[in-house]
Amino acid sequence: DAYFTDEANDPEQKADSRAIVNLTARYSPKDNITFTAFVNNLFDKRYQDSFGFSRPLVPGGPATQTVFPQGDPRQIGVKMDVTF
Repeated sequence: DAYFTDEANDPEQKADSRAIVNLTARYSPKDNITFTAFVNNLFDKRYQDSFGFSRPLVPGGPATQTVFPQGDPRQIGVKMDVTF
């Protein structure tokens, strides 16, 4: 499957489908402490995040360019939550 990125459904503007894998693990050694580890975009998949949008080449100028934002790269993190 795929989706089109313009109103005319131009086949040249078609974005491929994708699957992004995210993982989260939590551990609570006590009722008020939680450790969380996560990996977003585990396989570091490169993809177009959304439909394109136009922006001026020069602020206030008439010429525009279409920008296609890219999805976030792999992110790895840990956090600790403590409640009182």
